[in-house]
Amino acid sequence: MAKLIGKITPLVSKLAEQGRPKLQTFLKYAKVELTPPSPADIPQIRAGIGRLIKRSQKWLLEKYNSERCLVEHPRCR
Repeated sequence: MAKLIGKITPLVSKLAEQGRPKLQTFLKYAKVELTPPSPADIPQIRAGIGRLIKRSQKWLLEKYNSERCLVEHPRCR
């Protein structure tokens, strides 16, 4: 058992040493990406939601018109 612990201890320390830079990078990005939106960000969020709604309405309108054309006008096929 002592031999096993003797082999595992350097392996764990080496793993921790190699993983430290990746952990530092993760924490750096986590601080930026995982923060809640500030009050200054709210207008941009509302504008983005508005654009998303407009795009979905436009898509539905285009889809509806295409289907109507195919149903009502045989020449469109």
